[in-house]
Amino acid sequence: MNVYTLLFITGYIGSILTTLRNTKIFNKALFYGFIIILFILSGFRALSIGYDTEGHVEIFRRVAEGIINFSDFREPGYSLLSYVVSVFGDFHLFLIIYAAISLIILVYVIKKFS
Repeated sequence: MNVYTLLFITGYIGSILTTLRNTKIFNKALFYGFIIILFILSGFRALSIGYDTEGHVEIFRRVAEGIINFSDFREPGYSLLSYVVSVFGDFHLFLIIYAAISLIILVYVIKKFS
């Protein structure tokens, strides 16, 4: 079974369970459980997954080698993050950090507006 199908089915069952058993602890555990699953799926994915991953790997490599200056790039924040991460690790570390930043923002927005 496809991992995304399994995630969807699990989420659907979880949403049904939250209506049946509406406790704050259960809802929090389910919410953060899905955040952790999303972090694992997006942060530890293979480089062959995604339509534009190869392009992002190439941008990461060029920024790391100094071919592209992060201030000259269209997305200076992305290239600055690429440069900082390239000092400490490779593109896999970049994916992990990028997934963490994205999900932290997502959790903040969901918590603030719900």
